[in-house]
Amino acid sequence: MNEEIFHTKRVAFLILGDEIKYLKNSTLSHFEWCKELGISKDIYDSLVRGYAYNGDIVYYTGEFKYDERVINTALNTYQEIANHLDMKDYSVYCGVLKGKVGEIWKPILKIK
Repeated sequence: MNEEIFHTKRVAFLILGDEIKYLKNSTLSHFEWCKELGISKDIYDSLVRGYAYNGDIVYYTGEFKYDERVINTALNTYQEIANHLDMKDYSVYCGVLKGKVGEIWKPILKIK
């Protein structure tokens, strides 16, 4: 699967303050989406963001890393995301092991 197909199949999300924004059916990367929203690179790098794909909700920040803030954000928002996307059976992860473009990158820490 190439990057554009993956981007189209996943639902991207980002956490802006108390709001969760969603991007569906789009080839845009998170970075491209944030540029369209007028979000600076510095803010982008610190945002908690992620995607829902194939029964997984995956959270990260920066270069696909996770920390306590990402874990806490995931614990506080995954149910809202699952409800919004009508996901019944799903897993929740934090962080992603970067792989080759076109591959599905493996999530790191399973929290649900």
